[in-house]
Amino acid sequence: MKGRKMFDPWTASLEEAQEEEKRVSAEGTSGPCSPVMQWGAASRISEWKQAVINGDGFAVLGCIRGCVTHGLVAPDWLACAFNQKYDAVLNCRADSWDDPKSFGPPYPKGKHLSRMEQDRIGRFKVWSAVSDTIKRDPDRAIDRGLFDELGGSLGFGATRAERLYYEAVTMGLGNIAKSRKLAGIQKKPR
Repeated sequence: MKGRKMFDPWTASLEEAQEEEKRVSAEGTSGPCSPVMQWGAASRISEWKQAVINGDGFAVLGCIRGCVTHGLVAPDWLACAFNQKYDAVLNCRADSWDDPKSFGPPYPKGKHLSRMEQDRIGRFKVWSAVSDTIKRDPDRAIDRGLFDELGGSLGFGATRAERLYYEAVTMGLGNIAKSRKLAGIQKKPR
């Protein structure tokens, strides 16, 4: 393929990933290893780089999962961090996988798994409810009143619903207010 630059999800822009997606979709390539999916995974993994460098074992495992799921070759910084944590057990410097020298405990002490599971599911529910509401009423403000209304129907208080929404945004589900602004949709003054 003379003259065509090879697609690299680590350095490509979203537009380049979309262009490559169109090209390979004609060949029937899709799924988790498609160009756009690889680009998204590479972007998320790159966002976790500092946490990995700071020794966060859960972030290391999350990044490795992203690489394996989307057919990516791990960047050197990630491969080194993974090997360092794996080798701590292999070379008998850590006596278990949750030793801080290895990957560390998956959750902080005192965390309740049932509450964490509710929040994990709740993030998507709240984000989806906000998204659906804004699609129906683009002028609707994303504010305390919205979280009070949606939270009640989902079984959360306004404060928890708002926290779950912004956690979902931070985790990559997309900032609806920012998307609305980029699309040129502005709220009407109330």
